[in-house]
Amino acid sequence: MNNKLLILLLLLIFYACNTGTDINNSQKIKEFEFNRNSDTTYFAKLIASGENQTISVVIESIGKIANESFLPLLLQLISSDNLNIQKKIVFSLGQIGTPACEELLINIFNDAKYSNLQNEILFALGRCAGKKGSSFLLKNMKSFEDTLKSATIRNLAYIFKRNKKLKTLPDTINAYLNYNSKIVQGAAIYFFNRNDYLPAYYNLLNTNVSSSTIDYKYKLSAISKILIKHVPDTLMLDSLKTTLLNKKFFKEPDWHKLIYKIKIFSFYSDSLIINKIASHLKNENPHVRKEAISALGKIKLNFSKNILLHYYDHADWAEKGFIILSLAKRYPGFIYRLIQQNLDQGTLYFKELLLQSLAKINNKLSRTQLKQFLNVPSPRLQAIAFQELDKLRRLSYKDVKPLLLSGDNMLVSFAAFWLIEHPKYGNFEDLKIAYAKFSDPKDAETLATILKAINELKLSQTIAFLDSIYLNTQHPDIAKAAAEGLSHFDIGVQERDFSGFSLFVPDSLIYDSDPINIIINTKKGDIEIELWPGESPLTVSHFIYLIKRGYYKNLSFHRIVSDFVIQGGDPRGTGWGGPGYSIPCEYNYKPFLRGSIGMATSGKDTGGSQFFICHSEQPHLNRRYTNFGIVINGIDIVDKITKDDKILNIIIN
Repeated sequence: MNNKLLILLLLLIFYACNTGTDINNSQKIKEFEFNRNSDTTYFAKLIASGENQTISVVIESIGKIANESFLPLLLQLISSDNLNIQKKIVFSLGQIGTPACEELLINIFNDAKYSNLQNEILFALGRCAGKKGSSFLLKNMKSFEDTLKSATIRNLAYIFKRNKKLKTLPDTINAYLNYNSKIVQGAAIYFFNRNDYLPAYYNLLNTNVSSSTIDYKYKLSAISKILIKHVPDTLMLDSLKTTLLNKKFFKEPDWHKLIYKIKIFSFYSDSLIINKIASHLKNENPHVRKEAISALGKIKLNFSKNILLHYYDHADWAEKGFIILSLAKRYPGFIYRLIQQNLDQGTLYFKELLLQSLAKINNKLSRTQLKQFLNVPSPRLQAIAFQELDKLRRLSYKDVKPLLLSGDNMLVSFAAFWLIEHPKYGNFEDLKIAYAKFSDPKDAETLATILKAINELKLSQTIAFLDSIYLNTQHPDIAKAAAEGLSHFDIGVQERDFSGFSLFVPDSLIYDSDPINIIINTKKGDIEIELWPGESPLTVSHFIYLIKRGYYKNLSFHRIVSDFVIQGGDPRGTGWGGPGYSIPCEYNYKPFLRGSIGMATSGKDTGGSQFFICHSEQPHLNRRYTNFGIVINGIDIVDKITKDDKILNIIIN
């Protein structure tokens, strides 16, 4: 054989063997990741190989597993000169998020090797949200250049949302509303959009922000939150009117900004503003119409009430419910009679709004009627009645017990939460019966909540039960709850190995990096979405797995939050349903933008079938939820979706 041909053949064989090895390694790494396997031996072996691409994949998987046992491996690589590896190390440290990780992030922040990743490091410190990271950010913020200062303030917004102990922080950020850099000023506005703070009101009002920017929306949102939470005085409202309420302010084509403007309108009661609000009842966007109804309901004039009652005759069922709800507190007698005329009318969502209206009326008759709804055969109506009576502090254990023993995940969880807050009413035997109605590990979230209610009893007779649960459960969260209960009696537990516990992974995984398009059919139109298997292979594979089985046909969008998300995919339509198992989260670098699709969870690795689509950018969701695609056609349809609108079908395009 010709020598050149022989060499070529050998090269091809070598390449094919290596490619096959790479694929096998990649798939095995993913298996470790998806099973949340904390055995470091295999990853250590791959890292020792010294191949940068493999090391990069390993580190990213470590970040997704997010177990502190991998920290020594990250320490091994911290001195790497490879930018991609450095980026993945920072990502992983942020996801693991322990104090040791915070300390490492602080140490590498000023390392010249990591100088290109300072923004990433700040984000990772924000993700950790611990004491060390918070102290570092606060101490060094003044010395940072403007880009880093802006990133720091945004990350402090996430930290303060979860940790209100940093009491002086809002005052520090308030000063930056007058800063001479637009990006720093914008970050400060974002901070108060996430965290309302009355002393920031006048500085927010006087910030010079272009009305075409996202910062302007955050400014409107921040001002409206302050007005809603704190009763505004005359000076506040007069200043607002002088600064904002001009002719241009009333003309706003962007519905995301318009809903906050309408919230602000509701604090004025002159006829010009009332008419401006009323004009938005004709807006084609349902979120704007809903906000206009709410605003008119707040204004204490018969003029605004008459506008709403005139509109009532032409409104759909949801809007009728919003009108009744908005007027319930001011006109309790009239609205109570209107509710009685309509209780057997309309949609389920309309009835939910009527129950909320009964709670607003809050008299003996309305509370008695609410209690009757604790026993209806609709879990959604039972849940609303329970929540409203709980807010009014009108629940007794007699009311709670039937829900606790109902066997319904949502209702039992609500009842258990109530008992956690009112442990003196808890009954161990009833809680044991409730526990026995669910399956371990399928109903882990509900079971763990029941155990927390049992723990609050602090009765010695619970020890044997908790010990048995700890030794026999198949789920780490249930074991953790049982161990916490035993700790009340100074009983330590032997650490259990849950490496065999596995989340759901479809038989056929899509490892291709090419996007996959799907189309969600609704009565209001089609929403076309590009899915990213290269970013989130398991989540996309699982979504396709459910689509192929027709799982989503005729399910509803059960949760709609204006300027936030629409959420669907729950077979029960309550937000508490799913396929009966959980899949691992796959946090990635993709930011949540307008049209992004994410996997809904109630904590890490609790995703199932529920997904959400963003109305607008949501930076606080970044790397906290799996981002696995984006709307490429039909974002206007996303804007029109209202609660209980059906997913007729999802088609793989």
